[in-house]
Amino acid sequence: VTYESGKTVSYYLEQAGGYSANAKKKKKYMIAMNGHITKVSGRTKVEPGSEIIVPEKPERKTNLANILGIATTATSLGTMAASIANILK
Repeated sequence: VTYESGKTVSYYLEQAGGYSANAKKKKKYMIAMNGHITKVSGRTKVEPGSEIIVPEKPERKTNLANILGIATTATSLGTMAASIANILK
């Protein structure tokens, strides 16, 4: 995106196509030409040659093995609670 004096981070993000579905909007930062890194908001003015970075949210990996592990753990805890309840009767 071509630099225009006085424009904000929001303007440049809009010109670049906006945020992706998995963007961490509150974690954006700007790298200046001199290497200085600054956390920015949408109203921050952009200097010539700066690069605006919007990190992605980490991909969640939920698969059958994870679901089975959680289900097995929950079942074991339930069985243990039922056993303790029977012992205390």
